Amino acid sequence: MDEPILQIRNLTKTFTVGKDQELVAVSNVSLDVHEGETVGLVGESGSGKTTLGRVVLRLTEPDSGEIRFEGIDLLKLAGEPMRRMRSKMQIVYQDPMLGFNPRMRVRDIISEPLRLHEKLTRAELEKRVDEVLELADLDPRVLSERPGAIRKAEQQQVAIARAIATGPRFIVLDEP
Repeated sequence: MDEPILQIRNLTKTFTVGKDQELVAVSNVSLDVHEGETVGLVGESGSGKTTLGRVVLRLTEPDSGEIRFEGIDLLKLAGEPMRRMRSKMQIVYQDPMLGFNPRMRVRDIISEPLRLHEKLTRAELEKRVDEVLELADLDPRVLSERPGAIRKAEQQQVAIARAIATGPRFIVLDEP
């Protein structure tokens, strides 16, 4: 079998709650994800599934462990190298509004990762947004709307469209 696209070894994340109390959200987790594989994590609410996804993407820093994506140690990346890596790894939150700037229009929300990670002409950007809209089965009429003005199901489609816009190799779906 090929090398895993994602390797997690002994990942741990704790949070301080109250004055001196520690909450262990992720404890010594190890797992591999191979190209094209879907991995589902099952657990009670509060068991650390979302935290694990956020830690893997380095949206939350782990206390210890190892995260390798495409063979690269993500915990050694910072700044521009980590930003470039983020175009290959995306997240779709359970509540899509958590990932949206409510003042932005849907077109800008979807095109934002493309502007950040790819050098496209205006025409190429528009074409890619249209392609992503179709892939996410999203009605083009929502492009001029703000996310709070569209239905919850459409908000989720916008979150998916934004996540797939850069053609990532790995996506965390928080409560799909």
